[in-house]
Amino acid sequence: MWKTKAPPRVAFFVWAAALGRILTTNNLRRRQVIVPDWCCMCKESGESISHLLMHCWTAREIWSFIFSIFDIPWVMPCGVLELLSCWGNGCRSARIRRLWDMIPLCIFWCIWWERNSRSFEGVERNMLEIKGTVLRILMDWSNASGTMSFSSVLDFLDFCIV
Repeated sequence: MWKTKAPPRVAFFVWAAALGRILTTNNLRRRQVIVPDWCCMCKESGESISHLLMHCWTAREIWSFIFSIFDIPWVMPCGVLELLSCWGNGCRSARIRRLWDMIPLCIFWCIWWERNSRSFEGVERNMLEIKGTVLRILMDWSNASGTMSFSSVLDFLDFCIV
């Protein structure tokens, strides 16, 4: 996570998530904060870190979308740390390796932003908008870091599709 070209604050967020330190409802309730115990993404009970970022139906939809773009079969591990530990082995192409390393950080970050937007601002985007945001941010990070340069999301997708 520290070696990717993602912004440092995103790497820090993912590090905190891997350590179980981000403030999901289950972590808030452990600290005696009175909050409803439900996931604002899927509207079901129990918002843990792994549920929110990996196993909620909204998160699964985003992960499936990305895996389909890269044509990679994947079985989602139990937690964030496990996913990060095995992530590097999933990339078969040296051509997209640097981009591949940014994907989990980008997805986690986008889900967290969407969750906070829903929780604190009452703004809920649809799945198509969320997927578009993931692609745009991944492309922007790639352009900003000098990893690769793309003029449009279509160019970016063309590069990703193996």
